[in-house]
Amino acid sequence: MRQVCWKERRWGGEFAALKWEFIFSCLFSDNGIVLHQKVFVYSVLQQLAAHYNQNVSELMGYFWHNLPVMSVGRALGDLKAILKKLYDESVLPLTDVGIVRSQSDASLEHWILDLFGNTSILFLQGKEVYLEKWLVYLLNEREDCFRSLWKAGRLNDTYLLKLVNRTSSLRNLWLQKVGGKRLSSIYRNLSDAYMAYRSRFTGLGYWGQLGEYITFWLAELTMNKYSALSETEINHFLAEHIRRSAPPGLTMLIEGTLGI
Repeated sequence: MRQVCWKERRWGGEFAALKWEFIFSCLFSDNGIVLHQKVFVYSVLQQLAAHYNQNVSELMGYFWHNLPVMSVGRALGDLKAILKKLYDESVLPLTDVGIVRSQSDASLEHWILDLFGNTSILFLQGKEVYLEKWLVYLLNEREDCFRSLWKAGRLNDTYLLKLVNRTSSLRNLWLQKVGGKRLSSIYRNLSDAYMAYRSRFTGLGYWGQLGEYITFWLAELTMNKYSALSETEINHFLAEHIRRSAPPGLTMLIEGTLGI
């Protein structure tokens, strides 16, 4: 069952009734406006937002995600399609952090799912910089909201890790914010050991790459399928990855140096 929207919880039945006010205003207007005209639908949103003292973008997302799903004919489906287009055009391309910062957690959840959810189709060539910007914002400023969706398995882990692994700085931020206390502790210990011994092995090209590899592997361990691993199993996971990637003869040296 769909969770009750925060607006419905706060306002009771009044905001639930607003959905129907919006639908009837768009579908049965005396103006005879046809549904394909986005301008008219947007004007209805503006009027309702002004009347109820709400943000237009937030209302747009609310109606799109909460229109009734029962079959009431093609017209409602067309209306929802228009809302989707308006949402894609005016909300997803947001570049003003201030607008996103003002959104409630419930509205932000919808937006996060649109960006990074299991059914998102936004991760396309050319969108990486845009998505990376908002991921950094969410990890830094709305960490709790983002992590709750991640832990609930509602975000696309493969999709997100592909984005996270674009830069070492983003991987480090990801590990700090998403890794949890256990992985963060393991990460700090490995980093300390790595930095302490790196100067002793400057002649080994692989040793210079190992720091990057470690963050790749630890980022992978934040996936839900690894959440039940013990610290011993995590160390075994890391050791196995080193064995597969290290040049012959260096595996035992590296494992011993890092203490795994």
